[in-house]
Amino acid sequence: MDIGVNFPLDPFYKGCILDAETISNRNGWWTAVLLIKAPRSNEKFVALYKWQQVQGSWRKRSSWKFKSNQDFLTTFSIVQKLVQSLDK
Repeated sequence: MDIGVNFPLDPFYKGCILDAETISNRNGWWTAVLLIKAPRSNEKFVALYKWQQVQGSWRKRSSWKFKSNQDFLTTFSIVQKLVQSLDK
């Protein structure tokens, strides 16, 4: 089974998905987290993608890549701090 074969990625990364998980796929928007092995460098990274369905095809609207655990932890710490303000 090809992991992530259905994700609307650029062909450059299409065969490089090691693992993937959909967060949401509704109302014409699709958000997912993918573990990818870069085709040229063979380095792994985690990416958060958001696509929008436009006229029957998916278009990437945004992506965020984490190339190290520290990148993720720094970002997560800031997001976690700001999200706490949502309940106040």
